[in-house]
Amino acid sequence: MVQSVRTGEHRPAGVIDATGSEPWWDTYREVITGTEFVSAFLTLGLTLISWVIWLGFGDDPVWSVASVVTGWVGALVGGAVIARGAIAGLWNREVNVDELVTIAIVASLVIGEYWGAALVAFMMLFGKVLEDVTAARANDAIEGLGRMVPSVASRRDGHGETIVPVDALVAGDIVVVRPGERLPADGTVVAGQALIDESGITGEFVPASRSIGDSVHAGTLATGGALDIRVARVGEATTLGRIATLVRDAETDRAPIVRIADTWAQWFTPAILVLAFAVYLATGDFLPAVSVLVVACPCALTLATPTAIVATVARSARQGILVRGGGRLEAAGRVDVICLDKTGTLTTGQPRVARVIPMEGIQATDLIAFAARAERLSEHPLARAILNAASEQASGLAAGINASAGTDADAGHVTGFEAVAGSGVVALVSGVAGTSLGGEA
Repeated sequence: MVQSVRTGEHRPAGVIDATGSEPWWDTYREVITGTEFVSAFLTLGLTLISWVIWLGFGDDPVWSVASVVTGWVGALVGGAVIARGAIAGLWNREVNVDELVTIAIVASLVIGEYWGAALVAFMMLFGKVLEDVTAARANDAIEGLGRMVPSVASRRDGHGETIVPVDALVAGDIVVVRPGERLPADGTVVAGQALIDESGITGEFVPASRSIGDSVHAGTLATGGALDIRVARVGEATTLGRIATLVRDAETDRAPIVRIADTWAQWFTPAILVLAFAVYLATGDFLPAVSVLVVACPCALTLATPTAIVATVARSARQGILVRGGGRLEAAGRVDVICLDKTGTLTTGQPRVARVIPMEGIQATDLIAFAARAERLSEHPLARAILNAASEQASGLAAGINASAGTDADAGHVTGFEAVAGSGVVALVSGVAGTSLGGEA
Protein backbone atom coordinates (compact mmCIF):
# COMPACT_ATOMS: atom_id res chain seq x y z
CA MET A 1 0.00 0.00 0.00
CA VAL A 2 2.80 2.38 0.92
CA GLN A 3 4.56 1.70 -2.38
CA SER A 4 1.38 2.30 -4.37
CA VAL A 5 0.84 5.63 -2.66
CA ARG A 6 4.45 6.62 -3.40
CA THR A 7 3.87 6.20 -7.14
CA GLY A 8 1.38 9.07 -7.03
CA GLU A 9 1.86 12.69 -6.03
CA HIS A 10 1.34 12.10 -2.29
CA ARG A 11 3.54 10.67 0.44
CA PRO A 12 2.07 8.46 3.19
CA ALA A 13 1.99 10.23 6.55
CA GLY A 14 3.96 7.53 8.37
CA VAL A 15 6.96 7.59 6.05
CA ILE A 16 9.87 10.02 6.07
CA ASP A 17 11.09 10.84 2.57
CA ALA A 18 14.59 9.41 2.17
CA THR A 19 15.04 9.61 -1.57
CA GLY A 20 18.20 11.69 -1.52
CA SER A 21 19.00 15.31 -2.22
CA GLU A 22 16.54 16.90 -4.59
CA PRO A 23 17.60 19.13 -7.50
CA TRP A 24 16.46 22.73 -7.51
CA TRP A 25 13.75 22.01 -10.08
CA ASP A 26 12.03 19.52 -7.78
CA THR A 27 12.20 22.02 -4.93
CA TYR A 28 10.74 24.96 -6.82
CA ARG A 29 8.71 23.19 -9.53
CA GLU A 30 5.35 23.90 -7.94
CA VAL A 31 6.30 27.55 -7.45
CA ILE A 32 7.53 28.07 -11.02
CA THR A 33 4.54 26.34 -12.57
CA GLY A 34 2.09 27.93 -10.15
CA THR A 35 -0.57 30.43 -11.12
CA GLU A 36 0.97 33.28 -9.13
CA PHE A 37 4.41 32.93 -10.75
CA VAL A 38 3.10 32.62 -14.31
CA SER A 39 0.59 35.44 -13.88
CA ALA A 40 3.12 37.75 -12.23
CA PHE A 41 5.61 37.53 -15.06
CA LEU A 42 2.96 37.61 -17.77
CA THR A 43 1.68 40.80 -16.16
CA LEU A 44 5.17 42.30 -16.01
CA GLY A 45 5.99 41.24 -19.57
CA LEU A 46 2.79 42.62 -21.08
CA THR A 47 3.19 45.88 -19.16
CA LEU A 48 6.76 46.31 -20.42
CA ILE A 49 5.62 45.60 -23.99
CA SER A 50 2.89 48.21 -23.56
CA TRP A 51 5.45 50.77 -22.37
CA VAL A 52 7.84 50.02 -25.21
CA ILE A 53 5.05 50.39 -27.79
CA TRP A 54 3.91 53.66 -26.26
CA LEU A 55 7.44 55.09 -26.05
CA GLY A 56 8.36 54.09 -29.60
CA PHE A 57 5.09 54.50 -31.49
CA GLY A 58 2.93 56.64 -29.23
CA ASP A 59 2.00 59.03 -32.06
CA ASP A 60 0.63 56.27 -34.29
CA PRO A 61 -3.08 55.56 -33.55
CA VAL A 62 -2.77 51.86 -34.33
CA TRP A 63 0.22 51.36 -32.08
CA SER A 64 -1.43 53.44 -29.35
CA VAL A 65 -4.37 51.04 -29.38
CA ALA A 66 -1.94 48.10 -29.22
CA SER A 67 -0.26 49.70 -26.21
CA VAL A 68 -3.59 50.13 -24.42
CA VAL A 69 -4.70 46.58 -25.22
CA THR A 70 -1.48 44.95 -23.95
CA GLY A 71 -1.58 47.09 -20.82
CA TRP A 72 -5.19 46.09 -20.15
CA VAL A 73 -4.47 42.42 -20.76
CA GLY A 74 -1.49 42.57 -18.40
CA ALA A 75 -3.61 44.13 -15.66
CA LEU A 76 -6.43 41.63 -16.21
CA VAL A 77 -4.10 38.61 -16.13
CA GLY A 78 -2.70 39.59 -12.74
CA GLY A 79 -5.96 41.00 -11.43
CA ALA A 80 -7.88 37.81 -12.19
CA VAL A 81 -5.69 35.78 -9.84
CA ILE A 82 -6.09 38.31 -7.03
CA ALA A 83 -9.83 38.64 -7.68
CA ARG A 84 -10.17 34.88 -7.23
CA GLY A 85 -8.78 35.21 -3.71
CA ALA A 86 -11.08 38.16 -3.02
CA ILE A 87 -14.14 36.20 -4.16
CA ALA A 88 -13.11 33.24 -2.00
CA GLY A 89 -12.82 35.57 0.98
CA LEU A 90 -16.27 37.02 0.39
CA TRP A 91 -17.71 33.54 -0.02
CA ASN A 92 -16.27 32.62 3.39
CA ARG A 93 -17.48 35.94 4.84
CA GLU A 94 -13.94 37.12 5.46
CA VAL A 95 -12.44 40.52 4.80
CA ASN A 96 -8.92 40.20 3.39
CA VAL A 97 -6.42 42.35 1.55
CA ASP A 98 -7.18 40.66 -1.79
CA GLU A 99 -10.49 42.49 -1.78
CA LEU A 100 -8.81 45.87 -1.31
CA VAL A 101 -6.25 45.13 -4.04
CA THR A 102 -8.99 43.96 -6.41
CA ILE A 103 -10.96 47.16 -5.84
CA ALA A 104 -7.79 49.22 -6.43
CA ILE A 105 -7.11 47.39 -9.72
CA VAL A 106 -10.70 47.75 -10.95
CA ALA A 107 -10.81 51.44 -9.99
CA SER A 108 -7.50 52.07 -11.77
CA LEU A 109 -8.81 50.41 -14.93
CA VAL A 110 -12.03 52.42 -14.79
CA ILE A 111 -10.14 55.73 -14.83
CA GLY A 112 -7.76 54.45 -17.53
CA GLU A 113 -4.68 53.90 -15.33
CA TYR A 114 -4.06 50.41 -16.68
CA TRP A 115 -0.30 50.59 -16.09
CA GLY A 116 -0.87 51.40 -12.44
CA ALA A 117 -3.37 48.55 -12.19
CA ALA A 118 -0.88 46.14 -13.75
CA LEU A 119 1.93 47.22 -11.42
CA VAL A 120 -0.27 46.81 -8.34
CA ALA A 121 -1.22 43.31 -9.51
CA PHE A 122 2.42 42.43 -10.21
CA MET A 123 3.67 43.62 -6.81
CA MET A 124 0.99 41.66 -4.98
CA LEU A 125 1.63 38.52 -7.01
CA PHE A 126 5.40 38.86 -6.69
CA GLY A 127 5.01 39.05 -2.91
CA LYS A 128 3.05 35.82 -2.97
CA VAL A 129 5.70 34.21 -5.19
CA LEU A 130 8.38 35.14 -2.64
CA GLU A 131 6.25 33.58 0.08
CA ASP A 132 5.88 30.40 -2.00
CA VAL A 133 9.65 30.26 -2.59
CA THR A 134 10.30 30.57 1.13
CA ALA A 135 7.78 27.83 1.88
CA ALA A 136 9.39 25.57 -0.76
CA ARG A 137 12.82 26.04 0.80
CA ALA A 138 11.35 25.28 4.22
CA ASN A 139 9.80 22.05 2.91
CA ASP A 140 13.14 21.11 1.38
CA ALA A 141 14.81 21.62 4.76
CA ILE A 142 12.27 19.30 6.39
CA GLU A 143 12.79 16.66 3.71
CA GLY A 144 16.54 17.05 4.32
CA LEU A 145 15.95 15.67 7.81
CA GLY A 146 14.22 12.69 6.23
CA ARG A 147 17.16 12.13 3.88
CA MET A 148 19.27 11.23 6.92
CA VAL A 149 17.39 7.91 6.93
CA PRO A 150 18.55 5.25 4.43
CA SER A 151 16.08 4.06 1.82
CA VAL A 152 16.81 0.37 2.41
CA ALA A 153 17.75 -1.79 5.38
CA SER A 154 19.26 -5.23 5.95
CA ARG A 155 16.61 -7.28 7.77
CA ARG A 156 17.58 -10.55 9.44
CA ASP A 157 15.09 -13.38 9.93
CA GLY A 158 15.11 -17.17 10.02
CA HIS A 159 16.13 -17.30 6.37
CA GLY A 160 19.13 -14.97 6.67
CA GLU A 161 19.55 -11.33 5.68
CA THR A 162 17.33 -9.59 3.14
CA ILE A 163 17.59 -6.07 1.75
CA VAL A 164 14.17 -4.46 2.11
CA PRO A 165 12.80 -0.91 1.79
CA VAL A 166 12.79 0.97 5.08
CA ASP A 167 9.05 1.48 4.54
CA ALA A 168 8.57 -2.29 4.90
CA LEU A 169 10.08 -2.48 8.41
CA VAL A 170 7.72 -3.10 11.33
CA ALA A 171 8.21 -3.12 15.08
CA GLY A 172 9.99 -6.29 16.19
CA ASP A 173 12.09 -6.75 13.04
CA ILE A 174 15.83 -7.31 13.48
CA VAL A 175 18.01 -5.12 11.26
CA VAL A 176 21.77 -5.32 10.79
CA VAL A 177 23.76 -2.08 10.67
CA ARG A 178 27.42 -2.19 9.65
CA PRO A 179 30.15 0.45 10.11
CA GLY A 180 29.53 3.49 7.93
CA GLU A 181 25.78 2.86 7.62
CA ARG A 182 22.96 4.98 9.00
CA LEU A 183 20.34 3.42 11.21
CA PRO A 184 16.98 2.91 9.45
CA ALA A 185 14.75 2.99 12.55
CA ASP A 186 14.58 3.59 16.28
CA GLY A 187 15.19 0.48 18.32
CA THR A 188 17.24 -1.43 20.88
CA VAL A 189 20.63 -3.08 20.36
CA VAL A 190 20.36 -6.86 20.73
CA ALA A 191 23.88 -7.76 19.56
CA GLY A 192 27.18 -6.02 18.89
CA GLN A 193 28.87 -2.84 20.01
CA ALA A 194 29.62 0.32 18.02
CA LEU A 195 30.18 4.04 18.22
CA ILE A 196 27.11 5.97 17.06
CA ASP A 197 27.35 9.49 15.66
CA GLU A 198 24.21 11.08 17.10
CA SER A 199 25.10 14.68 16.23
CA GLY A 200 22.05 15.01 13.98
CA ILE A 201 19.79 14.20 16.94
CA THR A 202 21.59 15.42 20.07
CA GLY A 203 24.10 17.92 18.69
CA GLU A 204 26.99 16.08 20.39
CA PHE A 205 29.80 15.61 17.87
CA VAL A 206 31.63 12.88 19.83
CA PRO A 207 30.19 9.45 18.94
CA ALA A 208 28.48 7.60 21.79
CA SER A 209 29.18 3.96 22.60
CA ARG A 210 26.14 1.75 22.18
CA SER A 211 25.92 -1.95 23.08
CA ILE A 212 23.34 -4.59 24.03
CA GLY A 213 20.29 -3.06 25.69
CA ASP A 214 20.98 0.53 24.58
CA SER A 215 18.45 2.57 22.61
CA VAL A 216 19.46 3.93 19.21
CA HIS A 217 17.80 6.33 16.79
CA ALA A 218 17.04 6.40 13.08
CA GLY A 219 19.32 8.62 11.00
CA THR A 220 22.36 8.23 13.27
CA LEU A 221 25.62 6.84 11.88
CA ALA A 222 27.34 3.65 13.06
CA THR A 223 31.14 3.61 13.21
CA GLY A 224 33.69 1.21 14.63
CA GLY A 225 31.42 -1.81 14.86
CA ALA A 226 28.28 -3.62 13.68
CA LEU A 227 24.94 -3.82 15.47
CA ASP A 228 21.85 -5.99 15.43
CA ILE A 229 18.88 -3.78 16.30
CA ARG A 230 15.32 -4.73 17.21
CA VAL A 231 13.06 -2.17 15.53
CA ALA A 232 10.77 -0.21 17.84
CA ARG A 233 9.57 2.71 15.70
CA VAL A 234 9.76 3.59 12.01
CA GLY A 235 8.89 6.58 9.82
CA GLU A 236 7.45 9.63 11.50
CA ALA A 237 7.13 7.77 14.81
CA THR A 238 10.93 7.85 15.21
CA THR A 239 12.75 10.59 17.09
CA LEU A 240 13.94 12.05 13.79
CA GLY A 241 10.41 11.85 12.39
CA ARG A 242 9.03 13.71 15.40
CA ILE A 243 11.68 16.40 14.95
CA ALA A 244 10.60 16.83 11.32
CA THR A 245 6.98 17.07 12.46
CA LEU A 246 7.88 19.72 15.03
CA VAL A 247 9.65 21.78 12.37
CA ARG A 248 6.68 21.41 10.02
CA ASP A 249 4.28 22.48 12.77
CA ALA A 250 6.55 25.38 13.71
CA GLU A 251 6.14 26.86 10.23
CA THR A 252 2.39 27.08 10.68
CA ASP A 253 2.55 28.27 14.28
CA ARG A 254 1.23 31.80 14.32
CA ALA A 255 3.34 34.19 16.35
CA PRO A 256 1.50 36.92 18.31
CA ILE A 257 2.79 39.57 15.92
CA VAL A 258 1.29 37.63 12.98
CA ARG A 259 -2.08 37.51 14.68
CA ILE A 260 -1.85 41.26 15.27
CA ALA A 261 -1.06 41.80 11.58
CA ASP A 262 -4.03 39.65 10.57
CA THR A 263 -6.31 41.59 12.91
CA TRP A 264 -5.13 44.90 11.49
CA ALA A 265 -5.58 43.57 7.96
CA GLN A 266 -9.23 42.74 8.67
CA TRP A 267 -9.89 46.29 9.80
CA PHE A 268 -7.50 47.86 7.31
CA THR A 269 -9.55 47.10 4.18
CA PRO A 270 -12.82 48.69 5.36
CA ALA A 271 -10.94 51.67 6.80
CA ILE A 272 -9.15 52.38 3.51
CA LEU A 273 -12.40 52.06 1.55
CA VAL A 274 -14.03 54.61 3.86
CA LEU A 275 -11.00 56.90 3.54
CA ALA A 276 -10.99 56.66 -0.27
CA PHE A 277 -14.70 57.46 -0.38
CA ALA A 278 -14.14 60.44 1.93
CA VAL A 279 -11.37 61.71 -0.38
CA TYR A 280 -13.72 61.43 -3.35
CA LEU A 281 -16.46 63.35 -1.52
CA ALA A 282 -13.98 66.05 -0.53
CA THR A 283 -12.39 66.48 -3.97
CA GLY A 284 -15.08 65.28 -6.36
CA ASP A 285 -12.30 63.55 -8.31
CA PHE A 286 -11.79 59.81 -8.75
CA LEU A 287 -8.01 60.06 -9.22
CA PRO A 288 -7.10 61.03 -5.61
CA ALA A 289 -9.50 58.38 -4.28
CA VAL A 290 -7.97 55.70 -6.48
CA SER A 291 -4.50 56.86 -5.45
CA VAL A 292 -5.45 56.21 -1.82
CA LEU A 293 -6.52 52.67 -2.72
CA VAL A 294 -3.35 51.96 -4.69
CA VAL A 295 -0.93 53.42 -2.15
CA ALA A 296 -2.67 51.61 0.72
CA CYS A 297 -2.37 48.11 -0.76
CA PRO A 298 -0.87 46.30 2.28
CA CYS A 299 1.34 43.69 0.64
CA ALA A 300 4.05 43.94 3.29
CA LEU A 301 1.57 43.93 6.18
CA THR A 302 0.34 40.41 5.51
CA LEU A 303 3.41 38.84 3.88
CA ALA A 304 6.48 40.15 5.70
CA THR A 305 6.06 38.55 9.12
CA PRO A 306 4.91 35.05 8.06
CA THR A 307 7.60 34.90 5.38
CA ALA A 308 10.31 35.91 7.85
CA ILE A 309 9.18 33.26 10.33
CA VAL A 310 9.06 30.45 7.76
CA ALA A 311 12.48 31.45 6.39
CA THR A 312 14.02 31.49 9.87
CA VAL A 313 12.55 28.12 10.84
CA ALA A 314 13.83 26.58 7.58
CA ARG A 315 17.31 28.08 7.88
CA SER A 316 17.53 26.94 11.50
CA ALA A 317 16.54 23.40 10.53
CA ARG A 318 19.34 23.29 7.94
CA GLN A 319 21.78 24.37 10.67
CA GLY A 320 20.52 21.70 13.07
CA ILE A 321 18.55 24.12 15.26
CA LEU A 322 14.96 23.21 16.14
CA VAL A 323 12.62 26.19 16.50
CA ARG A 324 9.24 25.16 17.83
CA GLY A 325 7.16 27.96 16.39
CA GLY A 326 7.00 31.64 15.56
CA GLY A 327 6.03 32.51 19.12
CA ARG A 328 9.40 31.24 20.33
CA LEU A 329 11.19 33.34 17.72
CA GLU A 330 9.36 36.44 18.84
CA ALA A 331 10.14 35.69 22.49
CA ALA A 332 13.83 35.16 21.64
CA GLY A 333 14.12 38.87 20.90
CA ARG A 334 13.54 39.57 24.60
CA VAL A 335 16.11 37.06 25.90
CA ASP A 336 18.96 38.54 27.96
CA VAL A 337 20.67 35.37 29.26
CA ILE A 338 21.09 31.92 27.70
CA CYS A 339 21.93 28.93 29.94
CA LEU A 340 23.63 25.92 28.34
CA ASP A 341 23.76 22.47 29.89
CA LYS A 342 27.51 21.91 29.73
CA THR A 343 30.78 22.86 28.09
CA GLY A 344 30.96 21.74 24.47
CA THR A 345 27.29 22.05 23.63
CA LEU A 346 28.06 24.92 21.28
CA THR A 347 30.81 23.63 19.02
CA THR A 348 31.72 23.32 15.37
CA GLY A 349 32.38 19.61 15.81
CA GLN A 350 36.03 20.04 14.74
CA PRO A 351 38.23 19.34 17.78
CA ARG A 352 41.94 20.16 17.74
CA VAL A 353 44.89 19.34 19.95
CA ALA A 354 45.42 22.35 22.19
CA ARG A 355 48.27 21.05 24.39
CA VAL A 356 50.37 17.91 24.81
CA ILE A 357 51.53 16.92 28.32
CA PRO A 358 53.97 13.97 27.99
CA MET A 359 55.38 11.89 30.82
CA GLU A 360 58.99 12.33 31.89
CA GLY A 361 61.46 11.11 29.31
CA ILE A 362 59.06 11.37 26.36
CA GLN A 363 59.09 14.19 23.82
CA ALA A 364 55.74 15.78 22.96
CA THR A 365 56.51 15.51 19.24
CA ASP A 366 57.24 11.79 19.57
CA LEU A 367 54.04 11.25 21.52
CA ILE A 368 51.97 12.96 18.85
CA ALA A 369 53.67 10.93 16.11
CA PHE A 370 53.05 7.66 17.95
CA ALA A 371 49.45 8.59 18.63
CA ALA A 372 48.88 9.60 15.01
CA ARG A 373 50.21 6.26 13.76
CA ALA A 374 47.89 4.38 16.10
CA GLU A 375 44.87 6.53 15.21
CA ARG A 376 45.43 6.48 11.46
CA LEU A 377 42.77 3.82 10.87
CA SER A 378 40.28 5.22 13.37
CA GLU A 379 37.07 7.01 12.36
CA HIS A 380 36.69 8.91 15.64
CA PRO A 381 36.63 12.77 15.48
CA LEU A 382 39.35 12.95 18.15
CA ALA A 383 41.52 10.67 15.99
CA ARG A 384 41.27 13.18 13.16
CA ALA A 385 42.33 15.93 15.57
CA ILE A 386 45.46 13.96 16.49
CA LEU A 387 46.26 13.29 12.82
CA ASN A 388 45.90 16.99 12.02
CA ALA A 389 48.22 17.89 14.89
CA ALA A 390 50.82 15.40 13.65
CA SER A 391 50.70 16.76 10.11
CA GLU A 392 51.35 20.27 11.43
CA GLN A 393 54.57 19.43 13.24
CA ALA A 394 57.96 18.64 11.77
CA SER A 395 58.09 15.09 13.16
CA GLY A 396 54.54 14.28 11.96
CA LEU A 397 53.32 11.57 9.66
CA ALA A 398 55.70 12.27 6.77
CA ALA A 399 58.82 12.30 8.96
CA GLY A 400 57.84 9.18 10.91
CA ILE A 401 59.01 8.60 14.44
CA ASN A 402 61.84 10.62 15.98
CA ALA A 403 65.19 8.95 16.58
CA SER A 404 64.51 8.88 20.31
CA ALA A 405 61.65 6.47 19.62
CA GLY A 406 63.49 4.38 17.05
CA THR A 407 64.24 4.89 13.35
CA ASP A 408 64.44 1.36 12.02
CA ALA A 409 62.94 0.26 8.76
CA ASP A 410 59.53 -0.39 10.21
CA ALA A 411 59.26 2.97 12.02
CA GLY A 412 55.64 3.97 12.12
CA HIS A 413 54.38 0.57 10.91
CA VAL A 414 51.00 -0.31 12.47
CA THR A 415 49.60 -3.80 12.99
CA GLY A 416 46.95 -5.33 15.21
CA PHE A 417 44.72 -2.24 15.07
CA GLU A 418 41.54 -2.58 17.10
CA ALA A 419 38.90 0.05 17.84
CA VAL A 420 37.42 -0.57 21.28
CA ALA A 421 33.98 1.04 21.25
CA GLY A 422 33.60 3.51 24.09
CA SER A 423 37.26 3.29 25.11
CA GLY A 424 39.70 4.04 22.30
CA VAL A 425 42.10 2.09 20.10
CA VAL A 426 44.79 -0.53 20.61
CA ALA A 427 47.56 -1.12 18.07
CA LEU A 428 51.11 -2.37 17.58
CA VAL A 429 53.18 0.65 16.48
CA SER A 430 56.82 0.24 15.36
CA GLY A 431 57.11 -3.09 17.10
CA VAL A 432 56.02 -1.62 20.44
CA ALA A 433 53.20 -3.81 21.75
CA GLY A 434 50.15 -2.50 23.52
CA THR A 435 50.02 1.08 22.25
CA SER A 436 46.65 2.25 23.58
CA LEU A 437 44.84 5.56 23.24
CA GLY A 438 41.51 6.65 24.64
CA GLY A 439 39.87 6.48 28.03
CA GLU A 440 40.94 4.08 30.72
CA ALA A 441 42.97 1.72 28.56
